[in-house]
Amino acid sequence: SGRFQRLGDLAAGTLVIYVDEHRSTKPISIQNKSVEALMDRLPPDTLSHIDAATAKSIANYAGSRLHYHPERRNEIAAHLAEPLADRLQLKQVKPDILISAIYMKLFHGDSEQSMAAKAAQYLGKRRSEWKRLEKQLNLSAKQQYDQADQLARNYRAACADLALADAYQLPPQNVQYLHGLVSRSHLRFYQHIQVKFRDIINILFRIVPGRLYHDTCLRIAALAFFGVFFSCILIGSYNTELVKSYVGEDTILHMEQMYADPPNDRDDETATYMGGFYILNNVGISFACFASGIFAGVGSLIWLVYNGIYLGLIFGYMASTEVDGDVQAHFFEFVTAHGPFELCGIMLSGAAGLRLGLGMIITRGMPRLESLQQSAKESVSLMCVAAISVALAAPIEAFISPSSLSMNQKIMVHVISLLCILFYLAMGSRYKEHNILSSQSEQK
Repeated sequence: SGRFQRLGDLAAGTLVIYVDEHRSTKPISIQNKSVEALMDRLPPDTLSHIDAATAKSIANYAGSRLHYHPERRNEIAAHLAEPLADRLQLKQVKPDILISAIYMKLFHGDSEQSMAAKAAQYLGKRRSEWKRLEKQLNLSAKQQYDQADQLARNYRAACADLALADAYQLPPQNVQYLHGLVSRSHLRFYQHIQVKFRDIINILFRIVPGRLYHDTCLRIAALAFFGVFFSCILIGSYNTELVKSYVGEDTILHMEQMYADPPNDRDDETATYMGGFYILNNVGISFACFASGIFAGVGSLIWLVYNGIYLGLIFGYMASTEVDGDVQAHFFEFVTAHGPFELCGIMLSGAAGLRLGLGMIITRGMPRLESLQQSAKESVSLMCVAAISVALAAPIEAFISPSSLSMNQKIMVHVISLLCILFYLAMGSRYKEHNILSSQSEQK
């Protein structure tokens, strides 16, 4: 996995830690007259040009240089020596000698100048924080939950300390202690979590409906999609020429031919195939509504309005007096049953996109990237319900909509589907869930 866990580690919630037991306990010392002479010529500000990553590369080279022929050493060292020579304004110096001299300056120079010494001094002051993190890891799960923010900060600080200790090759016992501390903290945060059935029910039927019910983005998406949809039904039913110019006469002709015959029962194989097709088609529309929200939510609004206009005009045209009565009846016989779940899936996907894009505009005092990440998490609830809605629409559209059931029976399916959606949202009225727009001032 991305955390370097194997299948067994994922199942057990463990992490493999590799310890290099053959690592030298002391920094390597390079005895060379040319190196010693160059150390005296190095500019006073040499150490200011060396960051942690460069220091680690220099240390790694010093540890392996004796394994290579002198000419090969210069070839390897040249990649690092040439830019450093330009910075330090040193000319006609062999790369191996330059890197070796800088290494000796870093790890064997005066204790007041040595970067390794400064790193060791800094980490020495951090020992109390390590002990504090170790005590937190020994607390009960509930106590750790109460101190989650502080535990997370100490964990991140320990990761930075480990990187520093490893970069400057500080004493192995310190590095190994930090490895163990960081790995324990990692497992505490990413251990396998046992989810109880009661928790799943609470999330599905309390927390998620609450977030949906109180989400301002859902209201905006509903207005942008359904408001435009029903308005265009009225416009399309009275102005069929407008529909033909917007949708296209070929599309209208295809629609009339498609619904010229009444819906007939499909065989199971065809119905199953069409169910997969409907899922693919609906997921494509829903994903476009959601993903385009990354453009500050504007993309989702455009998709919602576009779909509202397109579908509304077609529904309006089919409801107009210009359409043959049989074609009109067959059209509404087909779309009535699956309409609620399919249309709500599109609307919920757009709401999730709005929630995602809103994080780029209203940051709530956070950096923009962090605000976007938080909004992405908040949009998960909307997108999950949208996925369920789209998934429920597909089998209805594949098996019930084209069936020979009467119009009254399909209207009954429509009403039941609509009541299920409304009831699910209504359950959230008892759960108080703040959203970005309504509680921005409170959070500040």
